[in-house]
Amino acid sequence: MSPAEPEILAALASYREHIGSRSHHALSAMIPEIQAADPDDPELFESDEEWEEARLDFVLRLASQLALDGASVSHDAVWRDRMRGVYVRGVLQGLNERCSSGLITAWEFPADLAIVLERVDSLEGPGWPMYREEHESV
Repeated sequence: MSPAEPEILAALASYREHIGSRSHHALSAMIPEIQAADPDDPELFESDEEWEEARLDFVLRLASQLALDGASVSHDAVWRDRMRGVYVRGVLQGLNERCSSGLITAWEFPADLAIVLERVDSLEGPGWPMYREEHESV
């Protein structure tokens, strides 16, 4: 463990907690609406229990898909390894193309970023990803 790793991991945890609290606030407003929703087609679900299970499943999938704790992590280890390699190569290529000087001839991947990359695939802001580009959040 590098000397900076505990500090980096603490910062990552703090970031995720901050984003998670903002997302919790948003979901606290949404969940009652989901609970109160009725299906348009009364024959869509055979029982109230099936409808309740569908609502719960929706909320659980919503949270993981939207990285509501501020970080996304794929459960596919092969995909993660492949994308991590692509990302590292891209960062190094960009650094070497744009930041070369007589003092540094080849860049190494930043150690602090490598620590974060081992634990998450990407850092996300608050709210729904599809609205972030429009400067909106839930």
